[in-house]
Amino acid sequence: MNRFSKGKIVLYLLAIFAAGALAGGIGGYSLARQDRPSDVRPAELTGRIQRQMQSKLNLTPEQMQQIEPSVQDVCAELRAIGYNSAIETGRAFERFNQRIAGFLSAEQEAELDKFQLERKESVKRRCKSWTNAGPAKATR
Repeated sequence: MNRFSKGKIVLYLLAIFAAGALAGGIGGYSLARQDRPSDVRPAELTGRIQRQMQSKLNLTPEQMQQIEPSVQDVCAELRAIGYNSAIETGRAFERFNQRIAGFLSAEQEAELDKFQLERKESVKRRCKSWTNAGPAKATR
């Protein structure tokens, strides 16, 4: 009844682990190479939308000129949505930090404040780089 020795079990577990690590590495690599929405610059987004409309709808040059203001508007709207989403996320984290502050020591609270400041600066850099100058037509 004892067909598997401890050595064989360890070998099988190592093989399963290696297969999982390989699959995870390949999956992570392919995901890292994809453009995330936050990495797309406004000019790239405008160009991408225009190319998609051209290829999917076979638009004439005249039609492309006619839709360009609408493409610009939707890009500005998408930037505003992303900016407002970052603001709302920040507010949620501020509420969270206020709720947990009572459970922390003075040292931990100082670290939390430092962490929160670092996160805010990171969000500001990302939002500014994505919009090229802050929010475009940001709405509240």
